[in-house]
Amino acid sequence: MSKLVRNYWIAKHDRGSIEDRPGWIWRSKRSGNARLPPNFGQIKKDDYFALISYPYYEDDKPIHQVYGIYRVTSEWEFVQKASPSSDYEYPGAFVIRGKLLKGLQERFVTVPNIASYYRKEYTGKAVIGARSEKIFFDLLNIFKKYSSRNIDFFPLIGEPTSEQGVVALFAKNLRKLGYKRIESIGTRFPDACVINAEGKPEYVEFEYYASNYDHELRYEEKPVTCVCWIDDRPKTRAKKLPKVIEMREKL
Repeated sequence: MSKLVRNYWIAKHDRGSIEDRPGWIWRSKRSGNARLPPNFGQIKKDDYFALISYPYYEDDKPIHQVYGIYRVTSEWEFVQKASPSSDYEYPGAFVIRGKLLKGLQERFVTVPNIASYYRKEYTGKAVIGARSEKIFFDLLNIFKKYSSRNIDFFPLIGEPTSEQGVVALFAKNLRKLGYKRIESIGTRFPDACVINAEGKPEYVEFEYYASNYDHELRYEEKPVTCVCWIDDRPKTRAKKLPKVIEMREKL
């Protein structure tokens, strides 16, 4: 029995398209005779693809979010009226459909440094080959870990995409994170002074990524805690940064 040969892809879309048609790779076209988009013809049934949203930017650093990991169920076809919305210029689209892998949820999960999963530098194409099967499964495992968590994002609609979102979730989950109350909060370093479980003041600096922390490790002779959404510190830098609380891990 021959072994299944499967390829792995990274597909990018805007968030609205992803939420409107999860599991689709698609490109609007004027007619069925238009040229097939790059790489669409190479994507075969049973290939895997990760659906990635176009990035937000926080401190000029791109924030990429994976919505799901899918298995291709049908190779490309041209679908009339695939994009009937007035937001799109053309009445049809080239479409590849996929099915969410078993055990996953369709949810936006932030993945730092998405370019590290590409086979080559991103060129603006909708679909790019993943660097390798192993690298793709590393991405799958990160998505599986965080998409399966039942995190209450209230008062946010979904996962935070900025430092301000981190602050809002921190305040909502203060006691769950081991603090009693906020003594002061602002925009200058350190961002906040909070009272910890022992009743003692503790300085906090908020960041979206822990690697964005570029301050002193202490303030008024006391250590500063970095509260972030994602701890993306390289192992070589871990000792050069303060204590870090990764909120998506804690929640």
